[in-house]
Amino acid sequence: MKYAILLAILFSTSTAQAGGPTKDELCAGWGKLAAKAMELRQMDAPMSDLMKDADNKEIAEAQRAVIVAAYNEPSFMSKEGKQKAVDTFRNKIELDCYKAN
Repeated sequence: MKYAILLAILFSTSTAQAGGPTKDELCAGWGKLAAKAMELRQMDAPMSDLMKDADNKEIAEAQRAVIVAAYNEPSFMSKEGKQKAVDTFRNKIELDCYKAN
């Protein structure tokens, strides 16, 4: 599975947050991060800029994994193609999160 490492990271991060956000809140948050990473990837933003923002030590590794996964995906020229890439990537990450939790 392409996102197996990411799935393991998300699972270990989310289980460490006992008493924290609900599964829906957690997965929505990861989806939001995924969408933002893919939006920036589609705009050809430097990956290193995104990596600097992965600052929370508890989840930085998982954030970085999402960013790397986004940059492993192709970028598109059309507005529709870019939006489809963002939506698809967000859904993949949220799906992995729900499966892990």
